[in-house]
Amino acid sequence: AYGTTENSGAVMDTTARTMVAMPVTGLVYGGRMVFSLDGAYAYISGMTAGMIWVIDTATHTLADRWPIYSPRGMAITGDGAYLYVAQYSMTTLTVFDTATAETITTIALAPDPSFIAITP
Repeated sequence: AYGTTENSGAVMDTTARTMVAMPVTGLVYGGRMVFSLDGAYAYISGMTAGMIWVIDTATHTLADRWPIYSPRGMAITGDGAYLYVAQYSMTTLTVFDTATAETITTIALAPDPSFIAITP
């Protein structure tokens, strides 16, 4: 199982009720988490840190970091190709290519976007 606190992202063994790893530490306030469709990666947003952390779920290690100002809610497309990130303080929605970590586009939104969902 994966979870976030105000300052970390952790991996837990629910059978043994122990923490297995803590691949993300730092300012994760406002952290949200989504998983790639194949379960290979977990994406954690860190609003005050200005970062998306990409966790390799097989090794429970940090695979990548994507800088982005004020990330909050996230959703992944049905084909897993794009990660949509609501930027709370920027009032925008940024779309990332999950294969390359490149920004595809940024869309203006109403103030303080926090959550996002995508229909399959």
